[in-house]
Parts: sequence; C-alpha cells; structure tokens
Amino acid sequence: MASTYTDNFELQKQGVGDNVDTWGDPTLNTNVIGRLDAAMGATTTVALVSSNVTLTQTQWRSKCLKLTGTLGANINLSLPLSVNSSGSATAVGGEFIIDNQTSGAFTITVKTAATGSTGVEVPQGFRSILFSDTVHVTYADDQARSTIQTYAGNPNGNVAGSAGSSTTPASMRYDRTNGILYVCTTSGVAAAAVWTAINGPVQEPQGYLTPSSDVNNVVITGDSIGATSLYYTPYTGNSCPLFNGTVFVPTVFSQQTLALSASQSASAIYDVYGFLDGTTFRVGFGPSWAAGTGGAVTAPCARGTGVGGAAIQRQSGIWLNTAAMTMTNGALTYSVAALRGTVIATVFIDATQGQVTCHRTYGQSRKWGVWNFYNRLPIYLKEGDPNGNWTYESGTVRPSDNTTANSLTVLCGLAEEIISVKFSQQTSVSASKDIAVGIGWNSTTGFTGFTGAHSGGSSSVIRQTAEYISPPSLGINVATALESSSASSSAVFYGTETNMLLTAMWSG
Repeated sequence: MASTYTDNFELQKQGVGDNVDTWGDPTLNTNVIGRLDAAMGATTTVALVSSNVTLTQTQWRSKCLKLTGTLGANINLSLPLSVNSSGSATAVGGEFIIDNQTSGAFTITVKTAATGSTGVEVPQGFRSILFSDTVHVTYADDQARSTIQTYAGNPNGNVAGSAGSSTTPASMRYDRTNGILYVCTTSGVAAAAVWTAINGPVQEPQGYLTPSSDVNNVVITGDSIGATSLYYTPYTGNSCPLFNGTVFVPTVFSQQTLALSASQSASAIYDVYGFLDGTTFRVGFGPSWAAGTGGAVTAPCARGTGVGGAAIQRQSGIWLNTAAMTMTNGALTYSVAALRGTVIATVFIDATQGQVTCHRTYGQSRKWGVWNFYNRLPIYLKEGDPNGNWTYESGTVRPSDNTTANSLTVLCGLAEEIISVKFSQQTSVSASKDIAVGIGWNSTTGFTGFTGAHSGGSSSVIRQTAEYISPPSLGINVATALESSSASSSAVFYGTETNMLLTAMWSG
C-alpha cells in the first residue's frame, strides 16, 4: 500500500508493508521527524517586496515566519493549499507565528490560498500568533486585537494603517508625546490613512486661582485688598486639560503667577485662561466682558461676543474660548487660537485699574473678586455699618444709614451658583409704629425676598431678619442693606458687627 501525507505539514504516513527493514532516511527522519521539529520550533525568513507571496510547503512547515524586506505596496502573504486539497478549497491549518520585520509604509495581510480566504494584518515590528482553520486566518488569541504601537506625535499623514473589520482589528497608535490614543478608521498608506483620536473622560483642571502665593494653602483667612498678582496653584492635582483641535491633552503645571495690569479697565470683568505658549503652560487674562458686542459690567452681566469678544463654549465638559484672543499676563501678551484656551476663573477688577480685592473681614463695600470654574470652595462676605446707631423716620426705602457702602458685591463666572443672602439688625421703635429692614438685590430703593418688619408695641430693642435666595445668575450682583419706618416715628437702627450683619454665601 502506497504512503500518504498529512493535510497540514505533509508528514509521511506509511502504508502497510512499506519500507520493510528500512529505519531512517528518507521516510522517518526527513518526512516525519525533521518536519515535526520544524513545525515545533524552526524559523524561516521570507523576503517580501511589492508582490503577493504564497508560501511553499517547505516554508510553511516552520513554526515562525520572519518577514523581511522593504515593502513597496500593500501585499498578501498566503499559506499554501493542503497537499490533499481538491482544487483550491482547503489550505494548510494550525497555529503559527508571524514576525513582521519589514520596513516601508505598507501593510501585510496574512491569509490562505483557499478560495474566499480572509486574513489579518500583522503590524510592522510586531510578532503575532495566528491560526488557520484551513480557509481563513485569525488571531490565535483575541487579546491580540488590542495590540497598540506607539508613535511620537499625531499619526495622521505620517503612519500607514488599516481600518478594522469583523476578522481584522483596526490599527492603533499611542501618541506617546501627547498621551493620545488613535485608531485607524480609513485604511491607507502614510499620507492617506485616517486616524481618529479616542478621547476618554476628560479630567477637569486641577488648579485654583487665589490671591495666596502659598502653594500649601489656597484659602486666604484675611483680606486681600488691591492685589496686583494672583496665583494659579495646583489644588486637587497639577494637571490642566488643553484642547489641541482633536482631543484634550492633560498638561502638567506648577504654580503660575498671574500679574494684573494698569491697562485693565476699572470695575471690569475678565476671564482667566490656561493655554500653551509653544510647549510651555501659561495663564493669562482674555478680553474684558465689555469687548465685542454687548457685555455690560453692571448687573445684569453678559460676555461680549463676536470678534474680540469674551464668548466661551463648553466642549467635553470643559469651557474654552470661542474666538481667537490676545491673552495678557502683566505686560506680556500671547496670541491664542479659538478653542485653545481653557477657562479657569473669572476676575472682577476693583475701581482702581489693575487691582482685585477679596474681603474676609466685616466692613462696608465688601466684595470677592475671584471666582473659579473648577474645584470651587465656599465663599462668604459680611458687611455692616460702623456707626453705633442712627434714626430714620420715613416710609421710603433707602440704603441703611443712607449709604450705598452698606452693600456686598458677589461674582459668578457661570450662572450655576445659588447665593444665600441674609440681613439681621437690631432696631427699636416707639409704640404703634412700623419699622422694616431688608435686602435690595441690585436695588437701593426696594426690598427683595423676605423682609424683616415689626410693628412697635414697646420701645425695647428687637432683632429683625431678612433673607433672599438668589437663583443662579451671571457676573456681578450687589446686595444692599435697606431700611424704612413709619413717618414721624422714633425709629432707631443699630450698627457695628454686634448689631448689624449682612452676609452672602456661595461657592467659587
């Protein structure tokens, strides 16, 4: 009976009675033992250039196929048909290794010579364990689909790639310079392949803008009056996401000094941005809210839009500059393209140009001039009149002690914060007379919210309390302590922190 051969590695199967008294070559050593050894561990080098190649049976028998050469085109590397195949229906099968050490910006697809075969791409510089089912080639381990190569920069226009399919994983590249993962969505050579950035959840900016230069404590405990510098300090971390036109790039920073300038308008509102100056992280002021169309600096407020305006927009949860802007830090200026600045804070300039104040202590004309977009912390202001007492005998509502200095100015860079305002004051009034204290929200002539009113039944001193909860609003708002009483009454209002307290609480 004649010898036959196995399907996959062409091992000789002796027929009954063949090779009697013959042990060794050519049957056993060459056609069985030698071929088994190759299939289990040999490496064969296959040189490739620009044409499709079908492996010979001898080449296929090696466990590992090392591919070399400079590619001039995308090519197929096909496993041979089985020696027992009828026509082109069945190719060799089994597990094998491809070591792609070719160069040139082209791809190699490994498949079989069987009709209708599909295969997989093995990226240059990678070794993959593959499996042939005698028709198609797939990865022996589906985890190989997640193989990622690195590249220094954006692969678009620089790296060839293949889009994925049901049998072939998409090419992926990790931009190790900017920390961005790209997947190939359109196959092609280096100049034609399309790579799409995969942007996962974007981490919010981790700094906090503060008058404090202490890197260990961003919270000030006393007044900061007329500051000419602010500090963007790492708080929850030291990373700020910056948009590069495709994805957000986490950018590490150390404490940044933000210098104010005498060129900044008095009582104006400015947004503060983080951005790149070349490869260096900077912070700077954008244009005032009054720039562009619209943009008042008294309540109600709005950012100016259009060319030169201060409009901002949210992208992936991060606020960016809508239009190209000139950013400033002291006397330094920087040109920042649209969507390249990350908004980190809003600042309300004092009545003196180039200065900003944040109050902690009790007094008149209290304000808090810095508001953070991220990592907001509780803010409070407390205000009252320094005079011991005064009288007012009129039903006309006016500011306490007839001075608009009995007020608080609050700042919000986004209409996202609810502001709680309370006003308590000791008063006294003669019998059968009325007295009232209250809060004027952006008004000095009318009460807002709950008013503290009392009809006198005795001349004893009483405490009256008014409250107002402000819905979220943008920019600055002014809360003023107000008063009124019945005409010709003996109404006494008491001042100092012991007897009078106007407060506002919010976060920023």
